[in-house]
Amino acid sequence: RLEPDILLRAKQDFLKIDSAADLQLFKEQGTDLVDHIPKEREALLEREFQRVTISGEEKCGVPFTDLLDAAKSVVKALFVREKYMGLSLQSFCKTTARY
Repeated sequence: RLEPDILLRAKQDFLKIDSAADLQLFKEQGTDLVDHIPKEREALLEREFQRVTISGEEKCGVPFTDLLDAAKSVVKALFVREKYMGLSLQSFCKTTARY
């Protein structure tokens, strides 16, 4: 799956990594902490979520830089949550881990 550059940069910034290869290695190492859901059930779960797309210069009067900061904060929060759930031996939702 291809990710927007904004998410890749936010992940690299948070993880203090230098390349996309390092990010891929991190993802591969963390798959054991992710819930495994059968493919047929995964399609049903997918419908329960809404996606937000950040594009253009402004959305609803909010400057793009504010949207960028918000996106980075969300990505950082998800990584922190995944990290501490792993440390407490809890699994991290597969759907959340994909995004």
